[in-house]
Amino acid sequence: MSRLLDAEGRSGPALEAALSGLARAADDAELLYQVASLSGRFGRNVEAVQFFQAAARQAEKLEGYPAELIASRARARSLIYRAAGAEPLNTVVKPGEIPFQIGVRIALPIVQVALNDHPPVPMLLDLGGGSMLSVDTALAKAAGIDLLGSGSILDITGEASQTEWALCRRMSLGQCQLTNVATQVYEFKEDELPGVKGVVSAGLFGSKRLIVDFVTRRARVEDSTPVIQSPSDLLHTPLEVRFLSGDTPIILVQFKDTKVNAIFDIGSPVSCFGIQRMEQLQRPDQIRDTQLGGMSAKVSTRIPFRLGRRAFAQSQSIALPFIEKETSSALGTQVGMILGWNVFKEMRLFTIDAPARKIIIDWRPPRKPGLPPSKASKKAAKAPAPPPMPQ
Repeated sequence: MSRLLDAEGRSGPALEAALSGLARAADDAELLYQVASLSGRFGRNVEAVQFFQAAARQAEKLEGYPAELIASRARARSLIYRAAGAEPLNTVVKPGEIPFQIGVRIALPIVQVALNDHPPVPMLLDLGGGSMLSVDTALAKAAGIDLLGSGSILDITGEASQTEWALCRRMSLGQCQLTNVATQVYEFKEDELPGVKGVVSAGLFGSKRLIVDFVTRRARVEDSTPVIQSPSDLLHTPLEVRFLSGDTPIILVQFKDTKVNAIFDIGSPVSCFGIQRMEQLQRPDQIRDTQLGGMSAKVSTRIPFRLGRRAFAQSQSIALPFIEKETSSALGTQVGMILGWNVFKEMRLFTIDAPARKIIIDWRPPRKPGLPPSKASKKAAKAPAPPPMPQ
């Protein structure tokens, strides 16, 4: 109930529901983590630290999911909130415009980011990311970011890898400036993220509205707008999809006879499925085992899907084991799909309004039958395939 209320943007009632549940199950790790997260959102940092620490202790007594995920995240958050003191996390002190480029070696939005007093460096703008900034180890040291502690994080293969937790005091990208940015630090491998020294997650702007214009290559951070009240308000928004569980964009994707919860993740080169969902959509004998960079996966023939009025399909449909396991456990919502760059490259405008709990998409005009693709589409098609999703 608390997660559902939070997904609707009703954080106050969500906290009350979680506290009510905690009064009946004081040792429940998931409830402790939920109370901690909501307390932190209200700026109650001391309470957040206490509840995160309790959640980590209780999660260590459990086995399997979501125990490992809760324990790792809870320890990290307790360190970060303690370092922030009385100051709120991920505070946008100056909204504004953020220019970006589509990378040459990875066909994804790249922004120039300055940490503390260090000169700007290129980072990936992850529109499906949570509320953490990811920074290369060498950059963190050069920018004077103090490490708070180490821990493990579950990557896309479902395996644990080591990372450091930190708090970046100042961050600027274009005209936009933030303070007290929650940060994870690990080594960025050149073959996985070439030329990129960090990942800026859209969840960092969770108190504002983020508009990304793929035509002019400009993003803009501004104040949130009120929740849409009437259908007439949708005249200037070609498509709206439902949004949010926690700090991750969740939308509904339509298949021939079913709907699936999906995550927007610009860091994925294609759209991927959970294995269970793929087996429901196609016959098992059409699915083949394969390896993607050391990660076990399954590949089938093309599966068409629809987002609003726009139809998509890719030459191969890929299923990854972590989608239903890791993401569903983390979000409290059954997730069966990830929407990647093959969807984003068709957009004109992409707006994330987290406080209003909505995503608005303005599509590029569809091509007429028989006409060649636009120059932008040709460029995107020729660009090297981006790497697997970052942690």
